[in-house]
Amino acid sequence: MNDRSSRRRTMKDDETFEISIPFDEAPHLDSQIFYSLSPSRRNFE
Repeated sequence: MNDRSSRRRTMKDDETFEISIPFDEAPHLDSQIFYSLSPSRRNFE
């Protein structure tokens, strides 16, 4: 069971890495990712 959890975490990390690459190409996407990664920021609005 621990192996499954570890695999899922790696998948999530890979997704973030892929999004972190085209940051300069999609500045408007940066805001959306920040919102998803920073739920605290939603409280500010």
